[in-house]
Amino acid sequence: MRKGSLGIFLGVLLFLAATVSAQTTQEDSGMIKTATGVLVISNEPGNYYTIHITGKTVKPVPDRPFWFTVDGKFFQIVTARKIDFLTKGADKDLDDKAILMAHHKWESDYISETLNRKLKLNTSWQKLAGGMIALAWDYDMPQVADKQTAMRQLYLAVVKGDRVLAVNTVVEGNDREEDLRALLTNTILTLKPSDKPLSLKTASEQVKKGNQ
Repeated sequence: MRKGSLGIFLGVLLFLAATVSAQTTQEDSGMIKTATGVLVISNEPGNYYTIHITGKTVKPVPDRPFWFTVDGKFFQIVTARKIDFLTKGADKDLDDKAILMAHHKWESDYISETLNRKLKLNTSWQKLAGGMIALAWDYDMPQVADKQTAMRQLYLAVVKGDRVLAVNTVVEGNDREEDLRALLTNTILTLKPSDKPLSLKTASEQVKKGNQ
C-alpha cells in the first residue's frame, strides 16, 4: 500500500485505500482529550505538529493511525511529502496553489485507480486566517459496494513545510454538507507545526490549563 494516501470511506468501516504507516519516534504520537474534542499530536520524524478535532465523541479507528470517527463520522488526517508527488526541487519554483494542485492530481489519480472509476472532481480555494491558502476538493462517491453509505468525499489540504497536510470526511444520508465542510476548515485552522518532537506530558499539562 502507498504510504501517505487519503482514505476512501464506504460505510460500516469498510476502507479501501492506503493509510499512514505507524511510526516509532523518540516521542510517541497520540491524542489528548480536551473540553471540546481531542488534541492530536504527531511525532513522526520531521513531521511534528498538533491539530485539534472538535466533537462530542472523537475516537481513533483501531490500527489506522490518524483515522478517527467524530460523532460517528469518518475523519482522517494525512500528510504527504512534496518529494512524493513533485520532481525533486520543483517546489522551489512553485507557489502553494501549484503545490496543492499537484498533490490533488496525485491523490485523485490514485483514488480513481483504486476504485477503477473516473471521478468528477470539484475544486475551490479557501483563504484562511493568517493568509493560509487551502484547497477544497470533492467528488461524488461511485457505487462500489452493496452496503456503501458514502455519497460524497470531502477534502481540505494546506501546505505545511516540506509536506501537504489534508483532512478528509464523508457525506452520508441526511448529513448537512456545510457542517462537514466546517469541521474540515475548523480543524485545519488549529494546525500548529513544530520543528521538534512534542511531549505528550507537556501538551496534556497545557490542555489542563486551557492552552491547547
